[in-house]
Amino acid sequence: MEPELRTGMPEVFTRPHGPMATNQFPIVCTTKATHESPSGYTHKHIVEVGVSLNNGWQRRYTVAEVRQMIASGWVFYRVSQSTGNVAYVEASNCCGIPTIRSTPDAIRDNSLDTLPACV
Repeated sequence: MEPELRTGMPEVFTRPHGPMATNQFPIVCTTKATHESPSGYTHKHIVEVGVSLNNGWQRRYTVAEVRQMIASGWVFYRVSQSTGNVAYVEASNCCGIPTIRSTPDAIRDNSLDTLPACV
């Protein structure tokens, strides 16, 4: 069954027995692009994330979409495989570029930076 589209909001994922009302998305992968800051420092920025409600990613959202959804009350997060701790995703800025990051908690395996690439 195809997801139902709600105007101005992300898709509502459905199960065989009916819609699953959720506004929380676990991030399972990222797409990054290289950026050069004005000072000449080259590094990568996340440009898309893949989210899942099952195994593997089901849908990609751009950073701009994620930031807008977070501002509207939607929640994106990562769960540490080693500790079970949750790191929520928040809007941030890096070298003047609007981006996102996981909340700092010193647990490496729930950081957005350690996720595999969305392929």
